[in-house]
This record gives sequence, C-alpha cells and structure tokens, in this order.
Amino acid sequence: MTGVPIDLIAVIRAIANRLPGDQSLNYRSAAKATNGLPVYEDMGGVLVLCENGDVLRYDPETRRVEIVAEAKWRRVAYAFAARTYLELQSLRQRPVGAVECPVCSGSGYVLGDAVCGNCFGMGWIQSPASSE
Repeated sequence: MTGVPIDLIAVIRAIANRLPGDQSLNYRSAAKATNGLPVYEDMGGVLVLCENGDVLRYDPETRRVEIVAEAKWRRVAYAFAARTYLELQSLRQRPVGAVECPVCSGSGYVLGDAVCGNCFGMGWIQSPASSE
C-alpha cells in the first residue's frame, strides 16, 4: 500500500493494545490468526488490516487466511478502519483525480447504513479520466 501518510505499524499496534474485550469471537479469532486489526465482517469472513497495509480475509469456519486481491474489498477494509479508528482516517483520503461518489454523495453509505456499492464506503471514486 503506498501513499498513506501514517505509520501503520505504530498505529495498529497501539489500537490492538486497547481493543475492547466485547468484540465478536470472529474478530478475536481473526486478530489472533493474522496478528492484524479486524475491521469488517460479513458472510464472507473478516477483513483484517495488517501492519504493512495488506488486507487479509479470515474465514472463521475454516480458519483459512488469504490475501485480499480485489481492490473493492481493500477499499471496504480501509473505509471501515478509517471510520472506526480516528488514527486511521487518512486511509479514506481522496487521491488526486478522484471525485465525490455520485451515488452516496460522498458519505460512503446508501439507504442509511448500507455500504455504497459504487465507492465501497470510501465516499469517492476514480474519475473516468484517471486509472485506478
């Protein structure tokens, strides 16, 4: 991951040291299996942010861990990390050339609390003139 102006190692370690004990069992299992910071969970598993900026997917049923290759799921992980932890807000930083998402008007959500399927929770999209 490039262009993120924070020291992820220090921030994730600091956050991990103060994680609440009432987190879901899946989050705790994902944190233990990956040594990362769980940031999002759905039927597909738990997305975990690693100190090097990688995003992993932890499957609580199989206990399998894999690197997330799809850009949309990395965006979901970054967006949820930024919304959950103030120290990680820069993960939602809009890159040069990106524009406000026309579907959610920059909020990252539609219909109240559903993650926008156009920007995947970031609030911005790459402009058609720029590449991802």
